[in-house]
Formats: sequence, C-alpha cells, structure tokens
Amino acid sequence: MLDTVRAVAGRAAVIVPDQQFDAVAEALISAGDAFGLGDHALDAQVAILTARDTKGLEFDVVFVVDPSAMALQGRRGADLYVAATRATQVMHLVRWR
Repeated sequence: MLDTVRAVAGRAAVIVPDQQFDAVAEALISAGDAFGLGDHALDAQVAILTARDTKGLEFDVVFVVDPSAMALQGRRGADLYVAATRATQVMHLVRWR
C-alpha cells in the first residue's frame, strides 16, 4: 500500500476507522514525510483522517482502510458512506493487518 500511496498524483487521503487511527497513523508517519495529521493533514501530500474529519472534503485519490470496521462504527454505515464518497477519481479499499 505504501508504494501506491506515495505514487499518487494530486490530493490524497487515507481514511481510517476511529479505533485504528492511532496505529495506522503511527505506521504511515514513520514510513515517510508525505503524510500529515491533525492541523497539518491537508497541507501534506497525503492526509490521514477519520471519516468524520473528511465531511465536506474531496480528494483525487482515497484509501479507505478496513471498510468493514468503518461500516460498524457509524450509524447505519454513515461513516463508510462518507469515506467512500470523498474520492473524485480513484478509491482503494484497504485491509489493515
């Protein structure tokens, strides 16, 4: 996944379920400086965000991490819907360990 994320042209986001956010963010941040969190997420090549953080935003490429877990965390799958509709060009569904 890391090679694919690094090769993205345009705005990109990795959207992570709430419960896995810390672990995924730590792994990605330690893998390189292309990733951004918190207040600096949108300034980075690749933003790491939760589904709630992405409401109202669009990205050229979106990586939705563990869609099954994301579907369970929101009311009637609302968080998964939000995450899946942020991509304007390409969406990847990713399993995380």
